Amino acid sequence: MDNLLDLPLEVLRMIINELVLDIGIRNAWKKRNTCRTFLSEIDHNILAVQSISLHKRHYYHGNCLTGKVWLMLFYRSKMLGDANPMFPDKVNQVLKWLEEELNTMDEAKDDLREAVCKIFVGASGLERMYQFLTLEYRIPSDVEYDLGKELCGWDKLAIATALGNMDLVKKELPLCVGGRRCGNHMGDVLYHALQQPNLDILQVVSDYVEDLQSSEKLVFEERYEGSLFNQAMQYAISQNNLIAINDLLMLRAKWTTKLVDKYFYYLWMEMAVRKNDVLIVRRLRLVEFFPIGPRVTLRAFKYACKYCSIHIIKELLGDGGLDPSYNWGSSTPLILAIKCRDVEKVRTVIDAGAYVHGSWRGARSMDPLVCTQFSPQITGLLLKKLEHQKGARERMAIKQAREAAES
Repeated sequence: MDNLLDLPLEVLRMIINELVLDIGIRNAWKKRNTCRTFLSEIDHNILAVQSISLHKRHYYHGNCLTGKVWLMLFYRSKMLGDANPMFPDKVNQVLKWLEEELNTMDEAKDDLREAVCKIFVGASGLERMYQFLTLEYRIPSDVEYDLGKELCGWDKLAIATALGNMDLVKKELPLCVGGRRCGNHMGDVLYHALQQPNLDILQVVSDYVEDLQSSEKLVFEERYEGSLFNQAMQYAISQNNLIAINDLLMLRAKWTTKLVDKYFYYLWMEMAVRKNDVLIVRRLRLVEFFPIGPRVTLRAFKYACKYCSIHIIKELLGDGGLDPSYNWGSSTPLILAIKCRDVEKVRTVIDAGAYVHGSWRGARSMDPLVCTQFSPQITGLLLKKLEHQKGARERMAIKQAREAAES
């Protein structure tokens, strides 16, 4: 080993290159632990030198590149040695633009390249960056169509936001044109603003949109009618950031009057329930969505009954919220609460006005009284509620329930 390390660096690198080619990336990666020199040189050889085609088989099996994709992109963008370097070339387009805008000093260029590569990988995700690893196998025209020839204004805005450069954000915002397909490779301004977090950027976007003509707002409506706005909302909910949620919803209202898609609304509400955040649930309860449906999904309410506080249950069933007697076809809020055997949550659902006996509106869900057989306390709550209903059906139900309890 000592003799090997005494060799000139160029010779050592040639030996390591042959080693990687001979035993493969996966096995070579394990040899990094031999010594510090091997670690750095094998890293560099695999990430910067070896053909991308060599990585294809090993990306998911062994997964040695999971935390290193940005570094691979860093090296490849400096070398541009691959047959079809569209992703690295896109990084260089960003750097060229930033150097023109920021007058970057030479000693800071590598730091800037590192930041851009990390933004690119973070925005794209490892699944997307797998395309970078297998780029040689894609038709160049398809890649060019996917990434675009020139750097999009939305990408510039996203980079400026991720770097926290407010002046550049204000400069690039009026230059953003095009719809959903444009500028998704570096992330999105809303998402990056929340990650910073820098809500001042959301305010800048809000002020800009407010001054636009109705026809000019269509650019934002088209861009954010799909998953990009949903991505920002989900991130804000995951951070329990009520201020950001309010800002995003108010911002959306400035470029469109369309109701929120029900699919996205249910995602937000379920996330808020799982975060056990009363204030966010209360805020989302006010959001109008389309097509019309229950305020809460069965899965979300079931989770609330099992794991959340009573305050969440009350919010979900509050004014403008879920009808306490709503029937999802297989269950109701009361049945879900009963099955969790939490007396206070059952009491909360009953007090909200839940239908206590029989299937509701002809649905085939189970009778709540059937679910209470193992809980005398819950049975007592339902019977007490039924005593206030004077119909013959209710009196018969009370009699049957008491006979079952006594037996």
